[in-house]
Amino acid sequence: MPTRDLPGLLDTLDPAAPQVERHLWLVALLDWIRGDRSSVATAVERLQLLIERLETDGELRHRAQAWWLALLEGVDGTTLLADHGFAQRPVFLSEFFSRLLSRLLPATPQTRDASELYTLLFPHDFDAAWLAGWTRRPNGAWPPHWASTRRAHAPGRRRSRSPSPAA
Repeated sequence: MPTRDLPGLLDTLDPAAPQVERHLWLVALLDWIRGDRSSVATAVERLQLLIERLETDGELRHRAQAWWLALLEGVDGTTLLADHGFAQRPVFLSEFFSRLLSRLLPATPQTRDASELYTLLFPHDFDAAWLAGWTRRPNGAWPPHWASTRRAHAPGRRRSRSPSPAA
């Protein structure tokens, strides 16, 4: 994705794009947030700018919500949880070869595996710093339109793939 500015990135936000293009778009967005990785404060400011744009532009917010739902439908989150500490029992050789392969072979955005996507999206130590430096709001609350999306995809909640009948 050639653009390195927020308006250009947001113009290309397409929830109907193929999965690999949506993943590459997210990689480009996170690259924009990170910038040159010299300042956590700058990365947090960029994230806040993105959030403000989403909160003030209804059409953009609608596209972003549809994009987010497409992302959630397109990846399997169980591998992410299992690979980052929630497995039933550790298996040394499996983990060893998995890490060896991840060092030798490049990551691909063409994946349904949330763990592989996570590794592709957050490859730098700097990511932990800017994510830790960001707070949702001064009062810690999620914006109201984000809360409804979070509730719809809360753990343990089933999503219906068929449209619900009109009431």
